[in-house]
Amino acid sequence: MKLFRIYAVVSIFLVSATVIISCFFVADENAKKISLGQEYAVVAMNEAKIFSAANIFDSIINSIKEAINKAAE
Repeated sequence: MKLFRIYAVVSIFLVSATVIISCFFVADENAKKISLGQEYAVVAMNEAKIFSAANIFDSIINSIKEAINKAAE
Protein backbone atom coordinates (compact mmCIF):
# COMPACT_ATOMS: atom_id res chain seq x y z
CA MET A 1 0.00 0.00 0.00
CA LYS A 2 2.87 2.36 0.76
CA LEU A 3 4.35 1.69 -2.67
CA PHE A 4 1.01 2.49 -4.34
CA ARG A 5 0.78 5.78 -2.43
CA ILE A 6 4.28 6.78 -3.55
CA TYR A 7 3.40 5.83 -7.14
CA ALA A 8 0.23 7.95 -7.00
CA VAL A 9 2.04 10.99 -5.59
CA VAL A 10 4.86 10.76 -8.14
CA SER A 11 2.47 10.30 -11.07
CA ILE A 12 0.32 13.27 -9.98
CA PHE A 13 3.46 15.38 -9.61
CA LEU A 14 4.70 14.40 -13.09
CA VAL A 15 1.34 15.10 -14.72
CA SER A 16 1.14 18.49 -12.99
CA ALA A 17 4.68 19.40 -14.02
CA THR A 18 3.95 18.41 -17.62
CA VAL A 19 0.80 20.54 -17.74
CA ILE A 20 2.56 23.56 -16.23
CA ILE A 21 5.49 23.29 -18.64
CA SER A 22 3.18 22.95 -21.63
CA CYS A 23 1.29 26.08 -20.51
CA PHE A 24 4.58 27.99 -20.50
CA PHE A 25 5.30 26.89 -24.06
CA VAL A 26 1.82 27.84 -25.25
CA ALA A 27 2.05 31.25 -23.59
CA ASP A 28 5.49 31.80 -25.12
CA GLU A 29 4.24 30.97 -28.62
CA ASN A 30 1.24 33.29 -28.23
CA ALA A 31 3.51 36.07 -26.97
CA LYS A 32 5.73 35.62 -30.03
CA LYS A 33 2.71 35.83 -32.32
CA ILE A 34 1.52 39.01 -30.65
CA SER A 35 4.90 40.74 -30.43
CA LEU A 36 6.01 39.82 -33.96
CA GLY A 37 2.65 40.64 -35.49
CA GLN A 38 2.13 37.21 -37.02
CA GLU A 39 -1.27 36.44 -38.45
CA TYR A 40 -3.44 33.88 -36.75
CA ALA A 41 -4.62 30.92 -38.77
CA VAL A 42 -8.35 30.46 -38.39
CA VAL A 43 -10.27 27.47 -39.65
CA ALA A 44 -13.82 28.50 -40.53
CA MET A 45 -16.48 25.86 -40.59
CA ASN A 46 -19.85 26.55 -42.18
CA GLU A 47 -18.60 29.70 -43.92
CA ALA A 48 -21.99 30.91 -45.15
CA LYS A 49 -23.12 31.77 -41.63
CA ILE A 50 -19.84 33.50 -40.82
CA PHE A 51 -20.00 35.66 -43.94
CA SER A 52 -23.62 36.59 -43.35
CA ALA A 53 -22.74 37.63 -39.80
CA ALA A 54 -19.79 39.62 -41.18
CA ASN A 55 -22.14 41.40 -43.60
CA ILE A 56 -24.39 42.39 -40.71
CA PHE A 57 -21.43 43.86 -38.85
CA ASP A 58 -20.24 45.65 -42.00
CA SER A 59 -23.60 47.36 -42.38
CA ILE A 60 -23.55 48.41 -38.72
CA ILE A 61 -20.01 49.75 -39.03
CA ASN A 62 -20.91 51.63 -42.22
CA SER A 63 -23.92 53.25 -40.56
CA ILE A 64 -21.73 54.31 -37.62
CA LYS A 65 -19.17 55.78 -40.05
CA GLU A 66 -21.90 57.71 -41.84
CA ALA A 67 -23.24 59.05 -38.54
CA ILE A 68 -19.73 60.17 -37.52
CA ASN A 69 -19.19 61.88 -40.88
CA LYS A 70 -22.54 63.69 -40.61
CA ALA A 71 -21.71 64.80 -37.08
CA ALA A 72 -18.27 66.01 -38.15
CA GLU A 73 -19.78 68.14 -40.94
